[in-house]
Amino acid sequence: MHIESPNEEKVQVRYLANASVPWANEHLVHRLPGVDWYVLVLFKAFEVVGVASFPPDLTAICAALDKQHPHQERHLQFTRCNWLTVRDHVEAYRALSMRIWLPSFT
Repeated sequence: MHIESPNEEKVQVRYLANASVPWANEHLVHRLPGVDWYVLVLFKAFEVVGVASFPPDLTAICAALDKQHPHQERHLQFTRCNWLTVRDHVEAYRALSMRIWLPSFT
């Protein structure tokens, strides 16, 4: 789904859903030209456990997550381990231009 924010940013919205145990599904963050933000809503056992919003260039985020896959400027193979790292180090990833919301979404 593509939406436009109140300040006219183009936003691509996707979701990643997993059962409580085990976490089996992963997600390929794939940036599209002309889209300002890639927003990934994460569900676990039908509950939102977080929202991660990625900027247009993923290079710094991939480096921080020690990714080895190609095309890191526009692709991120996002795993459970990656989510836990981002969740546990929110301020470090916000410094890399991510927008992150955790329950209670404050």
